[in-house]
Amino acid sequence: MQNSIVKTGRKYAVVGSTLASGLMASFMSHADVAADIAAAQAAAETNLGLAIGAVITIAALSFGVGAIVAWMRK
Repeated sequence: MQNSIVKTGRKYAVVGSTLASGLMASFMSHADVAADIAAAQAAAETNLGLAIGAVITIAALSFGVGAIVAWMRK
């Protein structure tokens, strides 16, 4: 009887220590997550600027082509 209690206790001790180490790792990596979020925000702002520039460029080119075609039809 005593032997089965010891085996069960050891099994739960392993699970508990694994869970505790996982929680500590998640708390310790909190600063890394904040840095990753800041890097993602900077990348998103850069991509937004590029997308706006691309839309403006396409609009200007289509207006220019339309103006040239209209002028050539005269």
